Amino acid sequence: MQIGNIKLKSRVFLAPMMEITSLPYRLLCRKYGAGMTYSEMIVANSLVSNPKLDSAKTAKEEKPVGLQLAGNNSELILRAAKTADFDLVDLNFGCPSDKVAGNDMCSSLLEKPEKIGKIISYLVDNLDKPVTAKIRLGYKTKTYMKVAEAVEKAGASAICLHGRTAEEHYDIEADWKAICEVKKKIGIPVIGNGDVFDGESAKELLKKVDFVMVGRAAIGNPFVFDRINRYLKNGEIADKPNLEEKYKCFLEYVKLCEKYGFNKFTRIRRMSLSFAKNVPNSAKLREKLSGCKSIDEIKREFEEFI
Repeated sequence: MQIGNIKLKSRVFLAPMMEITSLPYRLLCRKYGAGMTYSEMIVANSLVSNPKLDSAKTAKEEKPVGLQLAGNNSELILRAAKTADFDLVDLNFGCPSDKVAGNDMCSSLLEKPEKIGKIISYLVDNLDKPVTAKIRLGYKTKTYMKVAEAVEKAGASAICLHGRTAEEHYDIEADWKAICEVKKKIGIPVIGNGDVFDGESAKELLKKVDFVMVGRAAIGNPFVFDRINRYLKNGEIADKPNLEEKYKCFLEYVKLCEKYGFNKFTRIRRMSLSFAKNVPNSAKLREKLSGCKSIDEIKREFEEFI
């Protein structure tokens, strides 16, 4: 199993997610078995302007790790790619946010397959690391097949396809048939993304693609990678983590934040709310956590519910 020259131990990846996949959380997911992790999406000119961005920090323990960049200027993206210590560069052509798509970046470029191809080709020609792309089915119309062909032709090492358009929300099922169409049409590895929540869904999608990417199901739940990998290996269906397990994992996250200088309390508190999901009395615990003013308060609230 590999992408470009990068060998991978698992076919299950952590999706890049804003305000989630900073270094501390990536390290946790790697510990629990994520085969590949990615930085939060970084706009290329932001990284060029400030090479010491927290979102661009890495650690040797998390290798391999991908840098996910957004932009529409090939030269600027290349400069950003050479700034940080990552193993591959993933180009975001999928983010539906108006803040970026409205600036001719990310998902809006899905209407311009040729431009996507030129950006990828420029990076492939000038970078000594694998270049991949993350796309959606389309922006306003479904252009995924033309985009996928352009991505392959430009020399990308892999493509990730999220099975929804930029305008579709999560109440619509991800279109795995479209992901399968792309896999049948192109020769580079395909990473399927959308509605992978557990071992069963991961196994089903992996019948059609090379790798799968887990997003929402991994927020506050890095255990999901261990459970998916165990299911893929021997069909084991593990019990869901209880509150005590999730709290211990949250404490690991806090220690990693302290170790690597990610001390923004609002993000830590927000993550505590994610760790408190899907457990008994979750709503009441989350309500208590949302009012906490310090990490010590968060700890006390968790401990009262255990």
